[in-house]
Amino acid sequence: MSREIATQLRGRSLNVIVFPFSFKEFLLTKNFEIKKLYSSLEEGKIKNYLTEYLKHGGFPQVVLGKIDEKTFFREYINIVLYKDLIERYRIENPEVAKLLLYSVIQSFAKEFSINKIYRQLKQKTKVSNKTLYQYSSYLEEVLFSFMLRKFYFSQKKSLLSVPKVYINDVGLAYNYSEFSENTGRLMENLVFLELKKLELGNIIEVYYWKDYQQREVDFVVREGVKVRELIQVCYDIEDFTTKERELKALIKASKELKCKNLKVITWDYEGEEEFKGKRIEYIPLWKWLLS
Repeated sequence: MSREIATQLRGRSLNVIVFPFSFKEFLLTKNFEIKKLYSSLEEGKIKNYLTEYLKHGGFPQVVLGKIDEKTFFREYINIVLYKDLIERYRIENPEVAKLLLYSVIQSFAKEFSINKIYRQLKQKTKVSNKTLYQYSSYLEEVLFSFMLRKFYFSQKKSLLSVPKVYINDVGLAYNYSEFSENTGRLMENLVFLELKKLELGNIIEVYYWKDYQQREVDFVVREGVKVRELIQVCYDIEDFTTKERELKALIKASKELKCKNLKVITWDYEGEEEFKGKRIEYIPLWKWLLS
C-alpha cells in the first residue's frame, strides 16, 4: 500500500497506480488501430468491442484469455476479501466485511449510505456504524472501490455528504451485480474510472451534484477553484422523458455552479443543441474514451 511504502522504505518513493486495461488498451490487444478518423464499418467494430469491454472489463488475465473469466473474478474477490482486507487489517468480523464488499458491488454507480447498511445489519449481527465506515475505507485503500463525493463549495460539506460508489472494473460489476444488464450504469462506472485517473494525476477533482429536488448531474469536473465541466452519462438520450430529466439537471447545475461546458455522453448519438439558452454537446462513449 502507498502508506506502507512511505513508512517502511523511509526514503523517496514514487507511487504509480496501475488500473486494469483502459478501453484504448483493450483495443490494442485486439490489434485495432487507434486513429483520428474511422469509417462507418470501423465505428461498428468499435461499438461491438465496447459492448464486449463493458461485459468483461479490462483485467489483463481476462482480456488475454489467460484464465476463465468466472474463475478469475471469483478468485479476485476472495483475494480482496481474505488477503487485502481480513489478513492485512486483522478484521475481526469477516462476515460483515464480506457483506459490505458485495453491497458495494450491488450499489455501483449509485449513492452508498453506510447508515442504511448499518440499519439493515444491526438486527442480524453486532456491528457498529464506525466499523462499517472503517471497512468501507479499507476497500478504497486497496483500490477495490472508490467513493465520489457530492459537490459543495465547502470541502467539509463534501466530505460529510453521502457518496456514490464505483468499482475498479466494469467486468466485475457485470459479473457480480444484479443490475449487470443496466448498460447506463456500466457506462457511468467506466466514465468515472477515466476521470478518476486524471484526478489521481492531480489534474482535476471529480464530484457529483444533486439538489433538494433530487435533480442529479453524474460528474462535476473541477480544476482549481473553477468548475470546468458538467457531464451526464445516458445510454438512451432519444427517450423524451430521460432526455428532459438529464438536461434539466444539467441546466440547473450550470446556473448554480456557473459552468457553461455541458456534455452528455451517450451510446452512439452525437451532435449539439441549445436547450433553455445553454449549448449541450452530445458525444458517443467510444469517441469520448478514445479522445
